[in-house]
Amino acid sequence: LGGTYHNFYMMYGGNNFGRHAGGQVITAYANDAPINPYGNPNNPKYTKLQQVFNTLQDYAQCLQGMDPPKPVQVETNVTAITYSNSSASITFLSNIGDPMKLNVDYKNKKYDLAANSTIALDK
Repeated sequence: LGGTYHNFYMMYGGNNFGRHAGGQVITAYANDAPINPYGNPNNPKYTKLQQVFNTLQDYAQCLQGMDPPKPVQVETNVTAITYSNSSASITFLSNIGDPMKLNVDYKNKKYDLAANSTIALDK
């Protein structure tokens, strides 16, 4: 079966509260991470990632229940990958390698794809 993994480097902004780093300097880093050094959500990043995770959870059976399908070339630098089963279908439309925002026509609908991005289209 298909699978993937993602590394969310700096999902949580760390700190060394209570300790010092040279003299009396207390450090904190990645203040703009989805979860800040104090453990609080940093929006809109946190909310957007939550939406991504919820969508993946909603389609987990569909995504995990089959080998990864072959990408379909929609246009230069744009691919579509559709996962489907008897109860659900989701397509990932990707702008792979184009440094510019693209306006893509896919199945009679227009989509704006930011540079090097992927959007999920559910049916």
